[in-house]
Amino acid sequence: MKISAGLGIAAGAAALLCASLTVHAAKGPDIARGKQLHNQSCLSCHNPSVYTRPNHKVRSLAALRTQVAGCRQAVGVRWSPAERADVIDYLNRTFYHFGEGSGHHG
Repeated sequence: MKISAGLGIAAGAAALLCASLTVHAAKGPDIARGKQLHNQSCLSCHNPSVYTRPNHKVRSLAALRTQVAGCRQAVGVRWSPAERADVIDYLNRTFYHFGEGSGHHG
């Protein structure tokens, strides 16, 4: 009985997580929240010129995702997947302008 109750709780938690991610996906990233999270966490290490300098390291959307994950870990912030997506979308729309593909467009 304990195992089935534990599985029921785990299944319920998984369903709740999926539902919250679905809602986020349906409404799309929140650019304003991405900017706010970026300003609170990222600006403690660098200013936005790192995104616009000619020799910036991020050359694709996949690289941007990887960079944000690394920076998030280095700073020690605990963003949810939705918050991380908001920061990535804010950076992409504001500075990089990558499409969904992996090519550099900015």
